[in-house]
Amino acid sequence: MNKLKLIVMMLSLISFGGCESKKAPASSPNTAALEKKIAELEAKMNVVYEKLNLNPVDLPLGHSYYQGAKNPILTIVEFSDFECPYCARVSPILDALAKEYPNKIRIVFKHFPLSFHKNAKAGHAAALAAGAQGKFYEYRYKLGQQFKNLNDETFIKVATEIGLDINKFKKDMVLDAEDEKKINADIALGQKVGVRGTPTLYANGLPVEDRSFQGLVKLLKKLGG
Repeated sequence: MNKLKLIVMMLSLISFGGCESKKAPASSPNTAALEKKIAELEAKMNVVYEKLNLNPVDLPLGHSYYQGAKNPILTIVEFSDFECPYCARVSPILDALAKEYPNKIRIVFKHFPLSFHKNAKAGHAAALAAGAQGKFYEYRYKLGQQFKNLNDETFIKVATEIGLDINKFKKDMVLDAEDEKKINADIALGQKVGVRGTPTLYANGLPVEDRSFQGLVKLLKKLGG
C-alpha cells in the first residue's frame, strides 16, 4: 500500500470517533477495544496532517457564540450536536481549556444537528434561547450532558438551574424560522468544509486529530501560547 492510500484510509477511519451523518452509531460489545484503537489512530494523525500539508479552511465567526479570548492565539471551532454522546465527552475539555487559557484560546460553537438525531434541533434552539439571555455557554455545557433526554422538560430544568428568566426562555426556546436559519447556515458551512459527523473540531482552520486536553494544549504551545 502506498503512502497516499494509507493516508486516505486513516482519514476515513478517524471519523469513527464521533456520530456519523449517514447513520446512528451501533452499540458493540467491543466498544472499549474500538475506542482504544481510535485513540491510537488519532495519536498518529499529527504525522498524517503534516504529510498532507493541509491548508486552513475559512470558518467565519458569523452569528456564532464564542467563549474565551477576543484576540486569541488559538481558535477552536466546534461543530456539535446536542444529541451526540461523543460531543458530550468533548465539551468539558473545551470548557476547561477556555477557563485555563482565557486570554489565549477562543472556543467557537457551530450547530451541526444530524438528521437521525430527531430531538437535536430543539436542543440547539433552546441553547440559542439561553444565548439571548447571555448564557449560551453555561447552558450549552449543562445541556450537552443531557443528550439522552432532550425534551422541553429538560430544556426548562437546565434553564432554571442556571438562573434564566423562565418566562422569556419558554417563549424563545421554540424552534422558529430565525433559529432554523442560524442552524442551517452552520450546517451548510460544515458541509462546505467537509464535516461528516460530530464532534468535528478545527484549530485555526485545520482539522483537530487529538481532541484531548493535552493534545489541544500542545497545539497552543506550538503557536507560542
